[in-house]
Amino acid sequence: MSGGPSLEYLPEVAQIMRNPGQPLESGAGAFGAVLPELDYCRLCVRPISYGYSHCYQCNQASRSYRGAMPEVVVPLTYAGATPQSRRDVYGYKGDPPNLAAVRRLSILMYYFTVAHWGCIQRFTRMPVTSVVTVPSGRGRKPHPLEEFVTHYFSKDLLNNEATFVGQPREGRGDGIRPDDFGFTHDPKDQHVLVVEDSWVSGSNALSVAIQARRAGAMGASVLCLARYLREDDQVTKRWSATDAARKPFDPSFCPVTRGECPPPLDNE
Repeated sequence: MSGGPSLEYLPEVAQIMRNPGQPLESGAGAFGAVLPELDYCRLCVRPISYGYSHCYQCNQASRSYRGAMPEVVVPLTYAGATPQSRRDVYGYKGDPPNLAAVRRLSILMYYFTVAHWGCIQRFTRMPVTSVVTVPSGRGRKPHPLEEFVTHYFSKDLLNNEATFVGQPREGRGDGIRPDDFGFTHDPKDQHVLVVEDSWVSGSNALSVAIQARRAGAMGASVLCLARYLREDDQVTKRWSATDAARKPFDPSFCPVTRGECPPPLDNE
């Protein structure tokens, strides 16, 4: 992995960004029992009501594409945990880009590649052999996310490209449409890491991952800079009042397991 940004900006990042999946405090549940009031989607890490394993979108996707879903989804922060975090995810790819936003998101990517790159491979029990970015459905090229990937990932892993082959879009993709995407090279027998900047419904990242599995990839995982949280969502508002929502970003917190880093594999 390539060198990263100056870490003098880490305190700045810590105040703006949050680790997705931080442990939640418990609250009073039914019959006076002490139960957590909230939980996290096991796939995209969106805050959800206690008692559910997945958010609505991930639950529907898992039912429709059983056997082709990603091994794991790894968001590095929440867009919307703080107002500035939401602005950063859009500002880093502005024209011109917001350089402070670029710096902060670059630091997140840096920490993943130097501290947790091995975690995704240990968690899935398979090495990542190919890294692709989600292509723009509006034909935007180059995309600033590609610059992040080129800088932080080994050239050996940049051996394929995801391509958009569907009808041109005016806005964000609506619904999971694997057939809208293809690859410049056959991903058969690869473990493909799909990199996205923001996960709103996850439709584009899931479409690319599912298409990779359909094309014979032995595995597909997703890394996204930020899991977007809607301001008007009632569960998000409840989560925003928890201690987890106020904890500064901690680079040692594993974004793959949402806790401690997984142990090394037997062959390491």
